[in-house]
Amino acid sequence: GLSMREVKRLFEDYKENMIAMKKYQEQQIQTEFIKVKAAKWDPEKVDGGKLIKEDTKMAKRIDRADASINAIKRIKADLRPFLLAMSKLSEEQKLLLRSRYMKCRSVYEVANEFDLSLSITKDRLKKAEQRFYKLYQKYSEVV
Repeated sequence: GLSMREVKRLFEDYKENMIAMKKYQEQQIQTEFIKVKAAKWDPEKVDGGKLIKEDTKMAKRIDRADASINAIKRIKADLRPFLLAMSKLSEEQKLLLRSRYMKCRSVYEVANEFDLSLSITKDRLKKAEQRFYKLYQKYSEVV
């Protein structure tokens, strides 16, 4: 059904967002370190201007860091409705959806993992998907 496809897409977005955020955070940490080093250079700039070329590189890196900070803010805003929706689910619903969509297991594998019959698993997954999707929509509208 529709909500299953949509839920799958939302979980894929979530995973991509988390990977992107990690990358941006690593970049930001590197650049913060570079900024500290850059601050020590100021007095020498006057002296023959040897560091001007390095400075341009530095400025670019600092711009990149600021871009990272903005990207991280944007990703966090993107993640918000997903995380809020997840937080409102029952523990079992969370685990079912994680197993199905984070670990990409088949419904049959999910049933085995939770020691449930196939029909009960399908039923509970469907309810979890619908609830998650409804909550996600609700929290997406709130800006």
